[in-house]
Amino acid sequence: MKKVLTMIVLLLLTIALVLSACKPATPDQTEGPDKTEASKPDVSDPDASQADPPKDFKIAIVLPGPITDIGFSGPAYEGVKRFGEEYNVPVAYRDLAEPADYDTIFRGYAEEGYNLIIGHGNQFFETASQIAEEYPDLKFAVTSAPKGNGTNLASLRPSSQDVGFLVGALCGMMTKNNKIAMVSGSEIPPLIAVLNGTIVGAKYVNPDAEVVNVYTGNVDAAKVKEAALALLDAGCDILSQTADKGSIGAITACQERGIYNVATSADFAPQAPDTVLSSVMVLNDIATYTAAKMVYEGTFEGIVYPFGIREDAVVMTGYGQLEDKIPQEVKDKMAKLIKDIKDGVISTEDLYEEYKEYYENK
Repeated sequence: MKKVLTMIVLLLLTIALVLSACKPATPDQTEGPDKTEASKPDVSDPDASQADPPKDFKIAIVLPGPITDIGFSGPAYEGVKRFGEEYNVPVAYRDLAEPADYDTIFRGYAEEGYNLIIGHGNQFFETASQIAEEYPDLKFAVTSAPKGNGTNLASLRPSSQDVGFLVGALCGMMTKNNKIAMVSGSEIPPLIAVLNGTIVGAKYVNPDAEVVNVYTGNVDAAKVKEAALALLDAGCDILSQTADKGSIGAITACQERGIYNVATSADFAPQAPDTVLSSVMVLNDIATYTAAKMVYEGTFEGIVYPFGIREDAVVMTGYGQLEDKIPQEVKDKMAKLIKDIKDGVISTEDLYEEYKEYYENK
């Protein structure tokens, strides 16, 4: 009998132990952090606090020139187009916009609820400013605008002066008689800025250098070539131009006279590898792409965003087939200038102010 009772007691103890092992642990018995709490997002994590992308996100851009041009409107359009393809969002554009239509175009995009409306060029600033006030929930950006509005309108400021600075520095070191030629398509702010930057860059590396400029009024290649030939025949021994597709006219003139060219707008070296020393360009697509990305990610502010050498939005190509024609000290100096600007050792804004006397009233 005692043996049976002993077996029953042992059986009951075994059952009790099994039931105890299966019982859920109380909070103070749990090893490690509570899983529910651990799964909550950390609000100190910037990724966790970032705003969700807007629903039905879409972008519009208004351009003064055709989307097929190679130096201004075309690249700006390509920036938003690339963003649209990467993020699978629709992109609308209006190119060759006329001043009389600015209000209608911007207002139309705003009424259709486009999250970001970009005006590519300072000429759109007044219209964008007015409509931005009327549509505070939408975002607006204008390239080369003097300022943002602090809320929903930003200035995307590609540095045309930085383009000119590199052009002028290279020309200033490569000229033999200190006479540098520049052919400008039109007397508009971005091209004036390139000219001013060219003067500053040339003077910075060569105080004796002189920049002689001619405005052609358009970018017709034949007219640009005619202006370039006149400058070269007047004694200039190196030439640059801001003439978009018409640049080929100036480059052809340089080929005919055996003169080196420093191109802008696009890389023209493949078309004239024996003449184009290098090409300096504003990457307008970076500005428009970045604006779209900031709005999409919720980081956009109504401030001025610079896009120059420091931001890798102004670049200079390599020297191609003419590498051996450029003295090593010139190549070293150009590389150091770019590095010093990126590192903040040189402030191009300060230089433009310091050398203002050389380009004001020209």
